[in-house]
Amino acid sequence: YAMSGGAFATVKDVYVGGLPAALWQTSPVDWTQKESLYKSQASEGLLRLAGGTFTVAGADLRVGGQGRGTLVVGSHAVCVARNIMLDTNTSSTVRFEFGASGIGTLRATNVLTVCEGARLEVDTTAFTGQGVWHKLIDCASRAGAFRAEDIAVTGKGAVRQDRDEDI
Repeated sequence: YAMSGGAFATVKDVYVGGLPAALWQTSPVDWTQKESLYKSQASEGLLRLAGGTFTVAGADLRVGGQGRGTLVVGSHAVCVARNIMLDTNTSSTVRFEFGASGIGTLRATNVLTVCEGARLEVDTTAFTGQGVWHKLIDCASRAGAFRAEDIAVTGKGAVRQDRDEDI
């Protein structure tokens, strides 16, 4: 899915790249015909936010459930969720694409969970502003961190994971 303007809001959890195994046990829906799509590593999801506001109000945004999930935040995008989880399957990626004047906003109003193997990609090639720090992910608290080998920066810059939870 791609969003380049406007606003989207939901009060339900959002999954990018398959559903977690726990939901298969409790779902009232018969998933047998859709199992290969939602429950396998072959399941891929991409949510690209180039602009606009994407809000998961009082619910969770989970990238990577049982498949591969990628969340792309562009320079004019705002993405807010109660909890953001970059899942444990080592196939979760959050990518920031800077515009000429900066980057959009990704915020967990509660907890950001970075599971081992989750990837962070930052592309600053279009950025023409001064060399200053930009907050990529704002969160009230954070569980886990990106390993150095799971962070890729294209263009100038470096990623710092602050002690006050933000990235």
